Amino acid sequence: GQMGEASCPNFCLCLEAWCCMGLSMSAARMAVMDQYRIHPDPCDYRLMCFSNFLQILQCICMILAIFISELRDVAELVKRLADLVFMCILACMVAQVDLEL
Repeated sequence: GQMGEASCPNFCLCLEAWCCMGLSMSAARMAVMDQYRIHPDPCDYRLMCFSNFLQILQCICMILAIFISELRDVAELVKRLADLVFMCILACMVAQVDLEL
């Protein structure tokens, strides 16, 4: 690449995985799928869209909770649910990549 990762690939890989976990895993999954010519299941896209929806809902709830204090518990609940769904989907991506490699 053009970011100097050739000089310190392990550091760059750790930084990518730590700061951009979801994007990193999604990119690895897509690279493996391209390499082995695997087509994603429509259910995969539905689950990812659901996770994205929950992340957006979380943002909206957190912003509303700033102005409406009664929504703080709801915002925290939505945040935990969004994180749980994200981690479950991330675990499925890791399992898919691990299975193919």
